Amino acid sequence: MDRSQEKARSNRLVIFYATWAYSGYAPVAPGTAGTLATIPLVIFFSFLTRPVYLFCVLLMFFLGVAASSYCIRQFQNKDPSKVVIDETVGFLITMFLVPLSPASILTGFFLFRVADIIKPFPARDAEKLPAGWGVMMDDVVAGLYANIVLQVIWRFIIH
Repeated sequence: MDRSQEKARSNRLVIFYATWAYSGYAPVAPGTAGTLATIPLVIFFSFLTRPVYLFCVLLMFFLGVAASSYCIRQFQNKDPSKVVIDETVGFLITMFLVPLSPASILTGFFLFRVADIIKPFPARDAEKLPAGWGVMMDDVVAGLYANIVLQVIWRFIIH
């Protein structure tokens, strides 16, 4: 394999990651599609220890910053809708330390999507960060808000 083929292959891998297995190419609501495509990963992560879960989310976050920055240049768009790795990381944050069940996944999904859409403070400000940092950080904030609400619902209302 020559150098140009290697580069093309690595570029496809970055786009595959940034669009979360191309779920970001959904013709309608790519952020929602990306969040839905994250559910199998949420289930897998539920079997990890807390430190390993956090490590994986942090790794995915930093890889997401790099991949998002690449896609911003590639697609010539400050926040390409195809890039949904931010939704993936945000939803993983939403589900951290939550007992996994169909009800918790559905509730977490709804809470995260609402928080991602309304962008509570400081999510909107986080979007203004440069390149991939802005793409990723607003969803981190949305995930944190959704996690807090989900924790309250799960601990004080459901149980």
